[in-house]
Amino acid sequence: MKKIWLRAYCNQNLGDDLFIQIICNRYPDTQFFMASETENPFYESIKNLKVLRFGTEQKIQRKLHLLPFAKEMKKCDGIVVIGGSMFMESYNGLHKLDEYMTMRKHAEKMFILGSNFGPYQTDEYYRKAKKVFSSMDGVCFRDSHSYALFSDVNNVRMASDIAFLSEEQHVEKEEHSVCFAIANIKRRDELKIYDESYKKWMRKQILSFLDHDRKVKVLCFCPNQQDDECAKDILEGIEDQVRCISYHGNMNHMLKEIAQSEMMVSTRFHGLILGLRYQCKVFPVIYDEKIKNVLDDLHAEYNYPDVSQLEKISFEDIMNNCVSTNTEYNRQSEKQFADLDQWLKI
Repeated sequence: MKKIWLRAYCNQNLGDDLFIQIICNRYPDTQFFMASETENPFYESIKNLKVLRFGTEQKIQRKLHLLPFAKEMKKCDGIVVIGGSMFMESYNGLHKLDEYMTMRKHAEKMFILGSNFGPYQTDEYYRKAKKVFSSMDGVCFRDSHSYALFSDVNNVRMASDIAFLSEEQHVEKEEHSVCFAIANIKRRDELKIYDESYKKWMRKQILSFLDHDRKVKVLCFCPNQQDDECAKDILEGIEDQVRCISYHGNMNHMLKEIAQSEMMVSTRFHGLILGLRYQCKVFPVIYDEKIKNVLDDLHAEYNYPDVSQLEKISFEDIMNNCVSTNTEYNRQSEKQFADLDQWLKI
């Protein structure tokens, strides 16, 4: 049995937890190991995943910019970095690139799956990232924009998002239903100034859907990023008219809620992806370039708004300009695992 160390974003975020579930389910005869600072009951449901918790030693190592769990990584046959926004310069980016290079020295095989690149600001970060990617046994981005930046690196590929491989949900669509996948945008410095207008617009659209006899639910993909707090502000005084559902490891329940919906208004990246996966009509609100890049790959014709432009968008705009499922694009997600499939011989 092969042993693989996973580097993922472990903060009880629906999209990232889904990545972890998908890779573990795809290789049931492989034992996965992962480190997490956050307790998450969801991980306990994955039989071939062992989660190590950060203790005092590992926290000190992190502060000293040393690699936590290096001994445990060396005992594994390979390392997989799996996640979406894993290469952003502004989030301690250069140090993380150094960490990946150190991890590479400990691994016989190392792969990067499901990520996008950026945003980045400096040539230094780009050059260093290119060196990291060149040292890997396989890198697969999830959008054409990221791929184009490194298309001259032989081991770099592109396929659609891993979340398109989420399990089929055998449920019927609930007539006249719409879900809002909201995000607490004020946690990002560059978006703080739009927080009040964003929440005001979300509330206005929810009320419009209610006025048109739609069944509305609000989904909070990551309570640890204060999605719940944002939902509370948006729904003040109308809580009894709207179902609000938060992700606390209840993966299947959340996926069913999406699959039952006819429409999705999503600020969350994986609200867009999962809405398309489960044949919802999706109206995306752009808070990050990664959403715009995926919309470009989908050849979306409508100029979808970012959070600074929402006052221009009406209920009618939402109803008439949704993104629809592109089956061929969805199927490309299988290729994310091509290098790993070959190594693990499945």
